[in-house]
Amino acid sequence: MSQINRRTVVRGAAWTVPVVAVASTAPAFAASTTPPAVSGFTGCKTPGDPNGPNCQGYRLNATMTVDAPYTWTVVLQQVKIDGADVTSSLQPTNTYTVSSSNPVVSFRICTDKSPGQISVQLVYSVSRTGVPPVTLTAPAMVVKLNPC
Repeated sequence: MSQINRRTVVRGAAWTVPVVAVASTAPAFAASTTPPAVSGFTGCKTPGDPNGPNCQGYRLNATMTVDAPYTWTVVLQQVKIDGADVTSSLQPTNTYTVSSSNPVVSFRICTDKSPGQISVQLVYSVSRTGVPPVTLTAPAMVVKLNPC
């Protein structure tokens, strides 16, 4: 029968401490790659703007959930209002930057309808340094619209 001496126990314990420290940092890094997700929309009608013929303008804000301290690039690939694609009327751009301190994507669109509420759906891609681009679809959400 062999006996374990104190030196053997101490030597083994010294190796377990670094392993535990490295393992505990892995979940924090994994969570940091969570892409921004649309958590809600707000919006308003822009009557009186020079929207053009058969065009009701809307100002929409998509609020995103963004993990700190990261900054992401968001590219709106498709915007649907009540199921109709209005991406071609997107203003001022389709590319935005979001972070936990600036989580809102603000844009304007145009449609030939003028309801008091609309259903908005976005298809967008997100990317940041060190994370491959991901394309996401935000579920359709109803937005009540008052004049801006």
